[in-house]
Amino acid sequence: MATLPKSAVQAAIDWYIDSLAEPLRMLNQKIHKNPELAYEEHIAHDDICYFLISQGIQTTSHAYGLLGFCYFLQFLDKQTLSYASLLGMIEDTHLEGTQFSWTASVLYFRYIFWSYPAMYLTVRLPIGKYLGATVLLWAAVLMCHAACHNFTGLVITPFFLGALEASIAPGFSLITGMWYT
Repeated sequence: MATLPKSAVQAAIDWYIDSLAEPLRMLNQKIHKNPELAYEEHIAHDDICYFLISQGIQTTSHAYGLLGFCYFLQFLDKQTLSYASLLGMIEDTHLEGTQFSWTASVLYFRYIFWSYPAMYLTVRLPIGKYLGATVLLWAAVLMCHAACHNFTGLVITPFFLGALEASIAPGFSLITGMWYT
């Protein structure tokens, strides 16, 4: 994940605080009868704002890193079946005719089937606990996917993966929206 150099982040924070300095000082002078006291309170307020902004940038960069990593793992999950077919999975699992096509197609059927129930649960349950449990269960089912040795396993396991993956995209969108509202 590419990050801005600390000097660029520092410059952005300093610019933001400096752009607010004069309007806040004038407002404080109007509110307080003692302009020197108002200016000292403004300087203390700047220090607090600087700390909160720097912590906010650090927190969002960590959160977005985790969200991006989870999206990347889901992308790999969707592509794994294609990679495995190139490495001999079709012969190892004794797939015949259009069975491989069905194993790939069930990925999208499962996602469509579970989209509405997953979105309902995402809104109704505590989002942090629900998405945390969903990601952990998704990882456990994904590990079970490696143990599939026939067509039935290759169809059923991805169906459960879809049930769990369907809540990730809307849930992560809600988390992203919560940072800015």
